[in-house]
This record gives sequence, structure tokens and C-alpha cells, in this order.
Amino acid sequence: MVERGEDVTLTCEFDLAGEKLYSVKWYKAGREFYRFVPADWPTKQDFEQKGVIVDTDRSDSQKVALKGITVDSSGRYKCEVLTEAPQFKTLVRSGFLTVFELPEGRPEVMGGQPQYRPGDTVNLTCRAPKSIPPANLTWYINEKEVGGLQSVFHFFYG
Repeated sequence: MVERGEDVTLTCEFDLAGEKLYSVKWYKAGREFYRFVPADWPTKQDFEQKGVIVDTDRSDSQKVALKGITVDSSGRYKCEVLTEAPQFKTLVRSGFLTVFELPEGRPEVMGGQPQYRPGDTVNLTCRAPKSIPPANLTWYINEKEVGGLQSVFHFFYG
């Protein structure tokens, strides 16, 4: 997991077992976004993809550096390693990147009275700032967690 706005480096570890490297390609959701081919000039190429900004200066055959991570950066990433002829062996590694976004502020409780009597019905609204994933909210009465409440959740994004 990585926080929105941070940079992240994805690694692709492989052992060529004496074979010569032909290429390393990186994919997100099945679309290529970075390629390293030692025999080409330039050896590194990046391809536009939403949520993926490659820092080619910090990327090489075994890692790809991504900068300015956004929520769109979440997803399955795959590296594909191919050896030179005559073998043309292929090795594939994949993993999932989850991006989170912390709320910018504290939850706000509305609709309460200064005091209640035993048996009173309490109807409160709690609003929490946007977060990804949505925040888990827990109700307390006199510092004791309250369970079995009737709750309705509405998520607003945008």
C-alpha cells in the first residue's frame, strides 16, 4: 500500500541462469508502460498510461520508479523478462498496488442534544472527510463502544 502523492519503486527480481537479457517490459492492467532493452538506443522507453508516471532516471532492468502516485495508480502490475535467442525464455512476475488517501480532517457529529434520558431515541449524523478506502467509523457512549446500531452509509466522491 502506498499513500496518494508518494513515489514508489516496483522491483522485478529474476535470475537469467546464464542467458543474456533481451528485454524487460512492465504492464499495468495488461497495457505496457515501461520497456528496458539493453541493445536498443535509448535502452529505456516509457508509454503514457493514466495513473502511471515513470521516472526513467531511477528505472532500469530490475526496477521501475513511479512518481506522483494517484488513486488511478492502483491495480495489477506485471513485469515480463525475455532472454536473447536462441532460448527466448520468458519469466513473468506480478503484484497488486493499492493506493490509499487519508482524510483531510476529523469526523463531524451533527444532530445531537446536550442531554438524553434513559430510553430516549438518539438520531445522529456523522460525516467524515473523503478517504480511500472509506473510513471505518465507530460510535461510543461514555467511552464505551456501541454495537448493534442501525446505520446507513452514504459515500460521496468528487
